[in-house]
Amino acid sequence: MWMRGPGYGSAAFVIETAMDELAYRLGIDPIELRLRNEPGVDPSTQQPFSTRRLRECFRVAAREFGRHRRDPRPRSRRDGDWLIGTGVATGCYDVFRGQAHARLDADGAAVVQSATHDVGTGTYTSMTQIAADALGLPVRSVEFRLGDSTVPQAPPQARVRTSLVTGRPM
Repeated sequence: MWMRGPGYGSAAFVIETAMDELAYRLGIDPIELRLRNEPGVDPSTQQPFSTRRLRECFRVAAREFGRHRRDPRPRSRRDGDWLIGTGVATGCYDVFRGQAHARLDADGAAVVQSATHDVGTGTYTSMTQIAADALGLPVRSVEFRLGDSTVPQAPPQARVRTSLVTGRPM
């Protein structure tokens, strides 16, 4: 599934399209096919999912979008020259939560450390701002240190993952 560049988005499109085509050939609803194949535990760790609510999402979406009224045949709906598709797609994205260590000094200054790195994307600046916000301090009172693998683990320096050290996007 990994590709250089676009990554999950284009790979997910291919997989989800194939799932819709398979469901059509099997003569079952694409949501039903996905529900039948939805794992109960994380296949890579055999641990229960902590926040996965995909089954509920499928059921709510099917109800809200009136899925029971759709014609399952490909190319069956048109609006003039336009084909109107009704498919299913699932957007699942792995979550990597990093950690940071913060030390607040008696003078009100803080040192925050995480094993991330800066490849020229502004990690020093953004992490300092996030730390200052989380600690309720002015930015000038926070020193952010990175690049040391002996401090708390950080997400990879890709997409917006590094900004999720605090658990929320910037």
